[in-house]
Formats: sequence, C-alpha cells, structure tokens
Amino acid sequence: MQDIQILEVEEAIPQMRCLIANDDLMQLECLKMVFQQKNFEVVTAINGLEAYTKLYETLDEKVYFDLVVLDLNMPISDGYESCNKILNLFEAGIFVNKNPKIKISNYKPVMVACSSLVNEEINNDALSVGFDLTL
Repeated sequence: MQDIQILEVEEAIPQMRCLIANDDLMQLECLKMVFQQKNFEVVTAINGLEAYTKLYETLDEKVYFDLVVLDLNMPISDGYESCNKILNLFEAGIFVNKNPKIKISNYKPVMVACSSLVNEEINNDALSVGFDLTL
C-alpha cells in the first residue's frame, strides 16, 4: 500500500498577493492587517503612481497580484487614473509582459475601489472605469 501524504490546507493553496494603495496611513495599515489576517501577502503604496509602478515592476518576476485595492482620492494619481493605467496593461483580456513577445492569457487582478464615501454615483463611476467592486 502506498503512503498517502495529506497536506494542510494552507500548504496546498498558494498565498495570494494583494496590492493596496491609500494615502491615509491609518486606513492603509487597517486594510493591510485585514488582508494579512486572511493570509494575503500584502504590498502597500501611498499613491496611485506608486501602486502602478510596483505592479509594473513585478511583471518580469511572474509573481502577479491577485487583488488590487485603490483609494479613489489620492494625490499624484487617484484610484480612477491608476485603475485605468493598470487595466491598459491588458489587451482584450490578455496581459502583456514588458517583453511584448510573451503573453499570459486570462490574467487580471481583481480591482477594488476604496473610498470613505461610497454612494451610487461613486460606485457607478468606479465600475465604469473598470473596478470590479467598491468598498
């Protein structure tokens, strides 16, 4: 009879990666702790440009983010602009690496808009630029 190896659930499921951008350091830390408690590897940024840059820099590593949480109201580059720039890295549902000859089919992180105030108009605006949901 063969030995059957039983893996713990946490060992069997790879750790998910989350990129969070928020200029309010208290909110950033709270979001970071929430996702870390759910076993996400968390990378943080204090504005949308920094978030975009961190995401872009991981492309060659082939260790992609599963989830991107962007505050809608940040300096330098707000969540709307950053979401648009990140989604522009995708062409017709295909993610294009820095090397245009390499394409990874069907890769796209879940895009989450985060705001202190969410009403129907803000929610609709966020969804219209490409966010998957709002917090």
